Formats: sequence, C-alpha cells, structure tokens
Amino acid sequence: MHPMSNHESETQRHVTLDVTSTSVEETIAFGKRLGACLRPGDLVVLSGELGAGKTHLAKGIIAGLGSTDLVNSPSYVLINQYRAGPQHRRAKKFYTDAYTLGDNACI
Repeated sequence: MHPMSNHESETQRHVTLDVTSTSVEETIAFGKRLGACLRPGDLVVLSGELGAGKTHLAKGIIAGLGSTDLVNSPSYVLINQYRAGPQHRRAKKFYTDAYTLGDNACI
C-alpha cells in the first residue's frame, strides 16, 4: 500500500489479509500499523462474526490514522464518522456496519 507516483497507472489493487490475534491489545496494535499505512482512497473492509474483534481493529486503524476520537461499534447507528490526524490531513474516515442492512440491501 504505497501512494502512486504521477507516472503510475491508476490501477486498483486488492489485498486480502486473514489475521489471527490472541488478544485485544494485539488486535489494536495491528490496526495501528495498518492505519499508519493507509493512503487517500484506500478502503478497508472488515468481515467477521459478532465478537470477532472488528471494532477493536477499527479502533487501532483510526488511531493509526492519528485520530484521538473514541471509536464505537456502528451496529445500532449504521455509520460513524471520525477525523484522521494532521499527518492524514484530518480527512474524514467512516466506520459502517452493513450487517444490519440484511442480505438483500442496496448500498
């Protein structure tokens, strides 16, 4: 996940990671490292069962983007918005829970 130079094509790259963590702290730490690597336009999709640690990972990602916002699960509000830190130009970041929309929902 590196920014493209002006000479590179705008080809989309998809990276799939399967991550196994043994603790909340480990999950958040991985999220921080991932968040620090993200660039404008990157999309991170978290998939897992209820209680799998998606929100803990999101906490780390948002922190890795330099935000000090409190991250909560969006399960009951559908989408939460956060601000990245100055190193990421305080860009808006969104954390959503599409699970609550059901199988036939249009997004």
